[in-house]
Amino acid sequence: MSSGNFTYVFIPANDSKPIEAIIGDKSGGLSDDCLSKEAKQYFFKNSDKGERAAALENATPEQRKLLAEQLREEVKAQAAQSSYA
Repeated sequence: MSSGNFTYVFIPANDSKPIEAIIGDKSGGLSDDCLSKEAKQYFFKNSDKGERAAALENATPEQRKLLAEQLREEVKAQAAQSSYA
C-alpha cells in the first residue's frame, strides 16, 4: 500500500464555484480510495438524493410513510419505462 499524498484538480459542475487543487491521502490504496469517496460524497450532496436523505432523516413517522410511498411509485414508473423490466 502506498503512503503519502497526491494532488488532484476539482472542477465543480457549478461555474460560480472556483476550481481547486486538492491534496488527497494515498494511504487507503485502491480499496479505500480517497478520491472515489470524495467524488461520491460530492455527487450525493449535489443530487436530489442528498435532499431526500435529509428529508427522511428529519421526517415524522407519518411523513416517512408518505416518502416511502412516493419512492415506490417512482420506482414503479421507472420500471414500466425500462426495456429491461
